[in-house]
Amino acid sequence: MRGLTRRRHGFVIAVPRRLPVEPHGPVAAANPRTAPGAAVPQTAERMLWSRSVRRPHTAVVGSAAGRQRHVRIVSCLVRLSSAREEPLSSRTFYRLFARWVPDQQRFDRMWLTNLVDHRIDELLALAALQTGTDATVTTLEEDFGLCDFEGRSFPGWHHHMTLVSAAYAYGRLGREED
Repeated sequence: MRGLTRRRHGFVIAVPRRLPVEPHGPVAAANPRTAPGAAVPQTAERMLWSRSVRRPHTAVVGSAAGRQRHVRIVSCLVRLSSAREEPLSSRTFYRLFARWVPDQQRFDRMWLTNLVDHRIDELLALAALQTGTDATVTTLEEDFGLCDFEGRSFPGWHHHMTLVSAAYAYGRLGREED
C-alpha cells in the first residue's frame, strides 16, 4: 500500500479486520510511557468501532439492476502502523471504511484507500468491482485456460496470457452485441 501511494497510484483495497492502524491527527498517548502525541495502534475493526459506528454516513449506491439503494457506511482517517520510527508528519493517511449492517451489528468487508478526497459512493463503486474481478478470474481459469501455462518459458507464458485475454475480450464483446 505504501508503494502504491509512493508511486501516486490510487487504490481501494480490501484489508483484514486485524490490520494495525493508528488514528490520523494529533492523539493523546494512552500509555504514559509513550511520547506525548504518540498514537497507539489498533486493529482496523476496533478503530472503526471506536471512531465512527455511533455516526454512520448514508450513501446512495447503484445496483447491477440499475436501482439505487441507501447503505450505511462507517469511515475514518487512519495511518498505517509503522515498525520503524518515522515522523508523524511524513506518514501518509488513508480512509478506512466499511458498510455497516445494522441488523447484524457488524461491518461488511473493510476497505482502505488513499483516495481520501473522493466521495464515499465513488469509493463503494470501486470496491464493488472486486466482485466482478473474482467472477472474471474464475471464467478465465475454467473457460479459457488461464492456469494452463505450466512449463512454458516467459515468452511462452506471455503469449499464452495474451491469447487468453484476447479470447476472453472477444467472448465478452460478442456476447454484448447479441
